[in-house]
Formats: sequence, structure tokens, C-alpha cells
Amino acid sequence: MSIENSYQNPSASHTTKQASPEFLHIPFDAKHEKISALTFDKESCKVSYVHNWKFVQNHPEEDNIQDDMAKAPEETQTDKFFEFLYKVRYNMENKNKAIGQRSFSIPKDNAYFYLRRFKSYRDEFQFPKVLDSRKRYSLIFETILEISKGKIGVESSYEFLKEMEDSLAPKLELARKSSIVGTNPSRIPTVIGCIDRLNRSVTVLIVVYLSLFEGHQEGRLKIELIESISHFLGDFWRKILQQDENGLAVGEKEDNFRKLHGLVNFKKGATAAITSSYHLLPVTWSIVKLWDKSQGGSIFQIAQFAKADHYAAIAEIIYKIIFFPIMSPS
Repeated sequence: MSIENSYQNPSASHTTKQASPEFLHIPFDAKHEKISALTFDKESCKVSYVHNWKFVQNHPEEDNIQDDMAKAPEETQTDKFFEFLYKVRYNMENKNKAIGQRSFSIPKDNAYFYLRRFKSYRDEFQFPKVLDSRKRYSLIFETILEISKGKIGVESSYEFLKEMEDSLAPKLELARKSSIVGTNPSRIPTVIGCIDRLNRSVTVLIVVYLSLFEGHQEGRLKIELIESISHFLGDFWRKILQQDENGLAVGEKEDNFRKLHGLVNFKKGATAAITSSYHLLPVTWSIVKLWDKSQGGSIFQIAQFAKADHYAAIAEIIYKIIFFPIMSPS
């Protein structure tokens, strides 16, 4: 077992207390409040130190080595990307590339300026053109799912999925009776599978998001963080299920959440519009942004009106950190 106890996030563990008003005040059935959206298998967790980027790369034997100075035999695209990130931060080349690849982060108190610089230089290090965006997003999403189970030890909660199934059944029946929705609404197992994949991918991206800003206490992955995310996700889905489309409060009427609302209400075309890996990656990121907002937006110091403009840059950095080792493992 690698994961540790006593998680304290940068916003002093205000997972629910500092959530935005529209997120907090959506009622849901209290009888399910204690059911977590995911389970955690301590024996399957293979990482502990998550300010070391090896935990998202293909180096299981090195996941927990903080001071390994060994240099890869030849420079990979992963190496080059971390060099690029280092240069954007310090405006100079990193002479100790092995250290840089394991410990790069964005300064929390200067995030605005770093992200602005990154956006200015991003064209210097683009995704390779060998894959189109659809294939690239799909590959990144499937890799995130592999990390969730193979490295972090996050697994499905059958109790939670049963709760979702019970909540979806009357919605499916209503959809079948409605002439507005279409004649072939998606089936419950399809929706359940989508919910489960999103839960696991969101958990990984929140862990990675915190790593990018050195948001883990002592750089360690804590059990309490996984539990906190799991409870957040449970509440999120209950609110999605119970909200009327015209009164959607979750996510401030963001399109991705409208798509989820259509999915859980078995609307015509909803399955094709959201359940592929390509479509699920941006939905995952939308939920991560909502989680950040539920923390009071204090993971890094940028005013909310400016932070919205930088989320795309943060997502791009995270996606590239995950993507390049897939294409050229060292």
C-alpha cells in the first residue's frame, strides 16, 4: 500500500463548505448521501509520491523514486516537453533534465503569468500531427482510465452504480412513453458505463491537476483526497439526475452538463453525442473545473474572471504530460 492518510487540500479541506451557492443548494435524496461514487483498493495503488510525473508515465518500477537521477538513454518527446515547460517557467534551459521531468510544477502564487507565457509559446510544442484530435483525445482518455485502476487503485462502486440504476429506471420508462424523446432511448447499462468511466477519469485528472500546482500535502497521495472526490462525484450525479433541464444549476448551464442531463433522461441522440472516449474527455475536464470551483477556486491564485481563460491552457499541459509518454515511452 502506497497511499497515505490525512489529506489536506489547499483550501483547508472545504470540499463542501466553500462550494458555489448554485452547487450547494440543489436538493437530493438524503438516503443516498453516504454512498461513495467509487471504491479504493489499497493493494492496487502503486504510487505514493505524486509530485513526481513518473506516476502518469510507463515506469512502474520508478513510480516512487524521488531522487533517481538516472537519465534516459536518449531524449524522448516527453523529455523535450518538460524542457519546454521548464523554459516557459524560468526563461532558461534546464540543465538537470532528469530532475525537471520528475518535479515540474506551476507556481501557485504566479500561475497567471506562467499560463499567459505558456499560451504565447504553445505553438512551439504542438501535438504531433500523426493522430487527429479524435484519436488523440480517445487515446488520452483511455490512458487516464488505465491510470485510475492500474496505478491509483480506483475502482467501481457497485453500491453506487446500483443507486444510479434505481434512479434511471423510472426515467427510462418515462422516455419510452414519450413521443418527444424518440423510439430508441439508450439503455441503462450504457448510461451506467458512462457514469463509471467519468468518475474514474475525473478522479485521476483531479490528482494530476493538484500535482501540476504542487497541491498535495508533502507531495503524497492521500486516502482522504480520493474519498473527498468520491463524495463530490456522488453528489454531482444525484444533482444531474434530479435537475430539470430548464433549471440546470449544476455547472452553470454548461453545454457538457446539458449533454449529461440528456443522457440520464434518455433523450434521442444523447448516447452518440457523449459516450465515446473522444467526447468524454472534455466532459471530464468540465467536471474537474466544477470540482475546482467547489474548493473555492483556491488551488492556485488567479481571480475567477481570469481563471476561466486559463483552464484551456491547464488542460493542454495535462493532456500533453499524459500523451507524450504513450507515443514515445522512455
